[in-house]
Amino acid sequence: MDKANPPGNNQILFTKDQLTQLINFMASDIKREIETVKRGENAGNFLSALGLLVHTEILGGIIRGDLSTGNSAANFKEFFPRLGNEYAALDSGKVYKEIRCEFVHEYAKNNTIVAMLKGTNKPPGMEFSADGSIKMCVERYFGDFNKAAQDLLSHFKGEKVAIG
Repeated sequence: MDKANPPGNNQILFTKDQLTQLINFMASDIKREIETVKRGENAGNFLSALGLLVHTEILGGIIRGDLSTGNSAANFKEFFPRLGNEYAALDSGKVYKEIRCEFVHEYAKNNTIVAMLKGTNKPPGMEFSADGSIKMCVERYFGDFNKAAQDLLSHFKGEKVAIG
């Protein structure tokens, strides 16, 4: 425990079981929407994309030990490159500003394409095209997110996270 910053009213302690439960809750909502598409039904592709972006931010906050107000960008930038090399190659600040913030505050930009695809050949989870459009494949991002979340769980020791 950090003696310089002992737990108080703005602190929460996560156990590995609690973090596992949190990640399972995150995954179940997105997985349900992906399964809906696979059945040929309409699903919440933009809501799933928004959820994944926010979940990315939350897990970054858990890694950084700070979920307090004003740390969203830093938290997002912490976890986003952990999704894989193709994500690490992107400018996480640009992704945060042009995708995460746009989804949260404006729902979606005109040049944003969010897709859930039935097939097995999935494009990258996140891509900035030469024409300025932004593409996000929910299933691919979800798969990469899950791998990174499981990696986080495998290294998690149950430490405090500041909130508030």
